[in-house]
Amino acid sequence: MIGPRPLDAVATVVTGDDVTSPFTGARAAFFHVALLELGGAGAEHALGEMVLGDVVVLRVAEAGVDVALVVRRATVRLVSVRTGGTPLDALARLPPEAVPLLARSRGQGTPCFREHAVRQGARVRLRATVEGSGSRAFVRDDLAPVFVDELLGGG
Repeated sequence: MIGPRPLDAVATVVTGDDVTSPFTGARAAFFHVALLELGGAGAEHALGEMVLGDVVVLRVAEAGVDVALVVRRATVRLVSVRTGGTPLDALARLPPEAVPLLARSRGQGTPCFREHAVRQGARVRLRATVEGSGSRAFVRDDLAPVFVDELLGGG
């Protein structure tokens, strides 16, 4: 692998669980967080999503390469259905990324979050344009969209 080329492969998260969630205090390599407003009778209004984390390294065993990506620039897609939500604590220390999302609130329900932790050892599907040589590569998010897809049973 030398120049930019597309990659669609199953990978394992090798980055340690160094990110601490501002919502729950849990630790993971990165978090996908959905903010929403829950009202009566199961009414739900999505406020938006964010990814909390920085540079994450994924090991693509079949290609023998470790791929680094800035995970907050990726679109994280979850396949397992998540319902309900945890109400936001008024005293919680929210990350700056949450502020514009919460501004979308209609004021007709309780602001809540759904957090999904992606931990070291989890398996994901990476679809991106990558560049590098030898056993190291990096994602070129300036050339094409980057998708990190949850795999069921992926850890």
